[in-house]
This record gives sequence, structure tokens and C-alpha cells, in this order.
Amino acid sequence: MSTKRKRSSKRSSKRSSKPSEPKRNIGPGAMGHGAGTVIDPDEVRGDEGKAIDSAMDRYEVFHAKKPMEVVEVRHDPPQFVVCIGFAVSTSYRTDKWYADGKDTDYKHLHDEEDGRPYHYDLGHGVQFFENADLASPSDVKKNGRTRMPKKYPKAWTRLGKFLGSDIRRNDSSFQEVDSNQSARDCWLLCSPSGDMLAIYSPHPQRDGSEGFLAFMCGGNLRVIEDGIDG
Repeated sequence: MSTKRKRSSKRSSKRSSKPSEPKRNIGPGAMGHGAGTVIDPDEVRGDEGKAIDSAMDRYEVFHAKKPMEVVEVRHDPPQFVVCIGFAVSTSYRTDKWYADGKDTDYKHLHDEEDGRPYHYDLGHGVQFFENADLASPSDVKKNGRTRMPKKYPKAWTRLGKFLGSDIRRNDSSFQEVDSNQSARDCWLLCSPSGDMLAIYSPHPQRDGSEGFLAFMCGGNLRVIEDGIDG
């Protein structure tokens, strides 16, 4: 679970009243600690504290277990993005449903907006947005800069390690975002409401880009106990 925010004084958390549980060791798997400053969620109050609670709730729904840590990251989402097309698929690695560190790879095929079965070369619904500050000049020129259609959350839920996405671009060509090339060791995040995905790079990529690289939202996208849906 990750958040980008300022720290504040201690608050009364809905989680602080729960009995303590045995501490789980954070291992080297996809959900292991990779970056950020570990914080105590019970020391945050107000809207930011509520956002963290919601992000932790979404984590428990998706992973079927509680998060081992909450970290504060040093990057903010961009003010402007570039919509380059529609997400066809999203692949990720995570230890959801299993013991910590027991990772499994998943590939989700996104649905069309009207809910019909997805046709790989025709369907659309979930839009794919690049960070406008990191997008190529040609993509900015062709597609323009815009704001995200949904408001960014104050805290994010970490789903796993991002492995790649297939995109049907606005010009009908296909593009693969490969984690071995332009998105190495990135996190796949979701909003606490489950209707937005983010690709976050805690460390610089080969081209120097880092932070929030891209976002997906729209159509029937949601994150539920069965995984990514829509």
C-alpha cells in the first residue's frame, strides 16, 4: 500500500482497536518492500487517514490478507496526461490468495465498455494514459494533453509487480508495454475505489523516467476479490 502525502499528528484509527497479530516478514517476492518510507497509518488523521484506510480495505479485498506495510512515496501523479488508446490487457505478478512470497503471474483481458466479450483487435473501453511529462513529443502532438477523467486518490493500493500491457492505439496500431524494456520493476497500483490502475516506477528507468508512468481507467474497470475486472 502506498501513499503520497504529508505526515500529520496521531489520530484515532478504526484499525487501532483490533488485537495485534503476529508480525509477517517482508520477503523478496513481488510484494516485498521495494521503495518508499515506511509509515504508521495510525499516525495519520483527517481525509488522508480515511484514504489510507480505504486503500488498506481494497488491499484486503484483492489479496485476501492484510498489507504488511504502508509506505510514503516521493512522486506525485502528473497534472496532465496523454490518452494514447485503449488497454487490451494487463499482466502482473503477485502473491494474492497465497502465502507471502508465493508469486503467481496473471494476465487480464479488458472488456469492452458495453460489457460484451472483448475482441482483441476491435474492442475498447479502458483508456490508457501516459504521463504527459514523460510522453514522446510525437504522442503529445498526435493526441494532445488532457487531465485524467477521474480524480487521483490520496492513497493507492499495491496489487503487485507490473509485467506488461497491450494497447490498441488511437491510430488502430498495437503497442506492447514490456516490463523488461520500458517499465522494469514497476508496481501495479489501483485506486481505493478500484476504478483506476496506475503503473508506478519507484526507481529511474533506462530513459530516466520514474514515478507515475501511466494510468488506466474507464469502461467497466474495477478491482474486486476475484482480481481485476472490466
